[in-house]
Amino acid sequence: MLKLCGVRISNYHNKVRLALLEKGIEFEEDDTRVPSQDATYLEHSAMGKVPYLEVGGNTLTESQAICEYLEDVYPQRPLYPKDAWERAKVRELINYVELHVELVSRRLHKQAFYGGTISDESKAQIERELTKGLKALARHAKLAPAIAGP
Repeated sequence: MLKLCGVRISNYHNKVRLALLEKGIEFEEDDTRVPSQDATYLEHSAMGKVPYLEVGGNTLTESQAICEYLEDVYPQRPLYPKDAWERAKVRELINYVELHVELVSRRLHKQAFYGGTISDESKAQIERELTKGLKALARHAKLAPAIAGP
C-alpha cells in the first residue's frame, strides 16, 4: 500500500493527498513527518523535505513528480486531459500557482503562522508580486466547470 509522509499544513503534502483522494487510491498517511536533515530522514527525502511517497520499499519525492507517477500508474480516474496540449496547459497552471502565488505568499508565513513581523515595504512588494501572479492565473484559468482537466 502507498504511504504518504508529510504534514497537513504543507500545501505540497495536500496537493498529493488530494490527488490520491480524487483518484480513489487507497493509501496510508503519516502526517507527523516534518522536514528534517537527520541522516535517516534523508534516506527517504534527499532534500529533507515533505511530502514523500513510499511505494513498495521505494521513496518518491517532489509533489508534481508524485502526482504524475499516480497519473501514470492509476489511469482509471485521470486528473489530466489526454490531449497533449491541454495537459501542458494544466502543467502551466500548476507552475503559475506554485511559482507566482504559493512561493510568493510563503514569504508571509513568518507573520501569518509564527508570530513574526514583516516590514511594510516587504508586504507591499509581496502584494505587487501576488497581484501580478493572480492576474496571470486569472487570464489563463477557466472555471468551466473546473479550472482544468478531463
